[in-house]
Amino acid sequence: MSLSSWHIDCHVHSSCYSPCSRLRPEQACRLASERGLGAIVFTEHQIQWPQADLQILRSRSPGLAIYSGLELSLAEGFDIVCLLPEIDLQLPYGLSLDALEHALAPFGDEVFCFVAHPFRFLDRWDPDLDRMAPLLHGVEMNSVNILRGQACWEGDRLLPCRHELYRQLADTGLVQMFNSDAHLAEAIGTVSTRISLAHQDIPADTGELAALFRQHPRTYEHQNTNSLWPLVAGTAGI
Repeated sequence: MSLSSWHIDCHVHSSCYSPCSRLRPEQACRLASERGLGAIVFTEHQIQWPQADLQILRSRSPGLAIYSGLELSLAEGFDIVCLLPEIDLQLPYGLSLDALEHALAPFGDEVFCFVAHPFRFLDRWDPDLDRMAPLLHGVEMNSVNILRGQACWEGDRLLPCRHELYRQLADTGLVQMFNSDAHLAEAIGTVSTRISLAHQDIPADTGELAALFRQHPRTYEHQNTNSLWPLVAGTAGI
């Protein structure tokens, strides 16, 4: 079986369903293909893309795998990105951990949740991270939002200045995720997750994508530092 590097961005917001974004979905898909990504996941705030809209978008971008999850803001103050079957899910802001666990229970192994930018506003471990452990499968280690205002160079790569906290969380057994958290066109392709995958094993839908990450594949970070630095240095938006 021939394996190749598959680059995926699992945290992208579009202007269709996230009011904070100025990135049109068709634009995001075109730029993702042009900048070497094999797949993107639209993770709108509290809402999953409607299946009908998702199929139209897929038909217009035949060379790109497109998936739909959602980013949930919890009562505990953390944001969790969930990849799960495409069922037009919509959940309210401010869910408790218990309520989220109940909402996700029917999906079993077809749900993959990672905590997004957990130390963007924290400079120490929060006990709620321990309470979240049963729900989490991954941690976002780097993104434009993570780096913005707290980027440190390590060799030729940009790391969050609090990278030891991210490492501590990853060492609890979580899959390491690397994403753009794009809200603007400039962010597409700056940070992505790279895994080795055979072409025939590319997930057909978001449920299959969740199952793939639940297998705990070895992940690597891809950075385009030339495009990333102007965003995180404060000379452009996210």
